[in-house]
Amino acid sequence: MHGLMCGLPESLHNSIDFLPEYIKQGQSQMVADALQKLYGFLQADMVTGPISYKTLPELLQIIEASGKLALFTDLGEYLPNTEIVSDFVFNNSFQYWQAEFAKGVWAQQEFGDRGAVMMPLYESGYHMHSAFRHGTEIAGSEVVDYIVIPHGIKQEKEFSEYVEQLVQHFKKQGKPSYLNVLFSGKDAIQCLKVLAANSYFNNIPLLVSPHMSSPEMLELVKGEQLTLHSASMWNFESTEKENKVFREKYIARTGTMANVFSLLGYESGLIIGIIYPHLKSKLYAEARKLLKNEQIRTPRGERNFYLDSGYKLPEIDIEKIQSGDQHISRMVIGQGQAMPFNHQVFREIHEESVTGWKNPYLCI
Repeated sequence: MHGLMCGLPESLHNSIDFLPEYIKQGQSQMVADALQKLYGFLQADMVTGPISYKTLPELLQIIEASGKLALFTDLGEYLPNTEIVSDFVFNNSFQYWQAEFAKGVWAQQEFGDRGAVMMPLYESGYHMHSAFRHGTEIAGSEVVDYIVIPHGIKQEKEFSEYVEQLVQHFKKQGKPSYLNVLFSGKDAIQCLKVLAANSYFNNIPLLVSPHMSSPEMLELVKGEQLTLHSASMWNFESTEKENKVFREKYIARTGTMANVFSLLGYESGLIIGIIYPHLKSKLYAEARKLLKNEQIRTPRGERNFYLDSGYKLPEIDIEKIQSGDQHISRMVIGQGQAMPFNHQVFREIHEESVTGWKNPYLCI
């Protein structure tokens, strides 16, 4: 909401009523009930907020029956479903899967074949690891080792013991050319600390997700001796004009730095400001038409919001990150390759991922 208010023109801050509905962890019924209430009982002109693409098929009927529109945000843990494109639904995605695809291409080119991906059970249900593997394959890889941490391993001591077993496995089967780790929340911090403490991983290139390499996450492992590689699609410290405006507004409003959710809210606020005259006049068809074709420049480059309108590809930096004695340094060492969500290279992903996990916030 802080990001959204920063994106809206000041003149509209008192012209729009916001009606929040809590959807817990994004279960289908919770979201459906919220939409029914907002569109039907509260007569909302538009609904925005985070949902998972896995939930969307069950919501289309409610949204389309309202005759209004929805602008949903997501982190990009899943690729958009190529078969679900609605004139009433618009998407603002951070596209984490794009970062993983780009990282896969780069890792194969830089470190060679026979890398490994390590992740907890829940992360294994997202598309990020699949996008990464497709990136390695398009760059010539023949095999990527998948390691899924058993769900029962929770404490740091248990995780350390598991990692030591993994070391013995690598010693027998061969050292991986790199290790890509996909964790979130407390598990991400635990993973980085355990890997930093195990000398076996000193000579294995360590790749992390954009979530794990975000400033707020790295701050929690400051002091650990780590060399990481990641793919970045936005830098809060960037001096680019659009980002500078966002940063100054956000800090003035909150006194803190923004995160990815703040950025998505800001972009949503920018586009809501543009379609506001149509929403105010109840010209929902005109608002949808404008959203289909509108393209705006945001802190992470050109953005648009309709999947079938040539959905904009993100600009991706490959970064090398050094964490040491209470300092963290980042250096851009390459440019990542992005790919349209409906490209044939991804044709297998929707078939091979049959998870029912619908949490739109990564695993909390």
